[in-house]
Amino acid sequence: MPAKTSLIGLKFGRLNVLETAPSVRFPCGTVRTRSLCVCDCGAKLVAMNYALKSGHTKSCGCLQREKAAASNFKHGYARQAGKGKTYFTWRNMIERCNPNGHRMDSKHYSGRGITVCARWRSFENFLADMGEAPKGHTLGRKDNNGNYEPGNCEWQTQAEQTRNTRRNHIVTVDGITGCLTDVAHHFGFTCVQICNRLRRGWDMQKAFHTPLLSHRPARSKASISAAASSSQCPGPLLLRGEPPPGPGG
Repeated sequence: MPAKTSLIGLKFGRLNVLETAPSVRFPCGTVRTRSLCVCDCGAKLVAMNYALKSGHTKSCGCLQREKAAASNFKHGYARQAGKGKTYFTWRNMIERCNPNGHRMDSKHYSGRGITVCARWRSFENFLADMGEAPKGHTLGRKDNNGNYEPGNCEWQTQAEQTRNTRRNHIVTVDGITGCLTDVAHHFGFTCVQICNRLRRGWDMQKAFHTPLLSHRPARSKASISAAASSSQCPGPLLLRGEPPPGPGG
């Protein structure tokens, strides 16, 4: 039988050892020493000494319940109607900025050196700073080359996100600077109309200052009928070697 080692007065995790408890012998012949402990929450229990010293037993069970409750908050929050979007937005932000991740879009984030600040590694902190994601909004950065951190992020609409992409073209016409779509709308054009002109080799001034051609007026039925009656009807189709028809047809 191994020598008994007293743990009275020691603390392991949340457990304070009060006194030595009777040892227990297992059917295989192994004898384990035990101690009577009181948890910080006030509950008492008898624990194996080896489990106390190895760190396997740290509380009466309250510590594990608290960890489970915290985990259920995070994942339960993701399942709540109307709130899951905020949680999944945070999780996607963390994953795409993970340099060791396997997401296909990580090259546009972690691959460019974009990171998530230490505070936002916690979902609770992210939620406290950003609040709930409004309907129709997604997480966007004011500086597209900046990191995910308070002061550089906001909930943006799809139109705002589109204007803030690296692929967007910034132009200046008559002292007005902005993305191509906004400047085109300022001069009364659509982005497609301006792009088509630029593709044809027009310079910026010509593209933004040349009025659109007015549509041709619709032709009346009378004019269409007159044009049809004045047109010559072609003769019959003749095959090669076939003589033309006579007067009788």
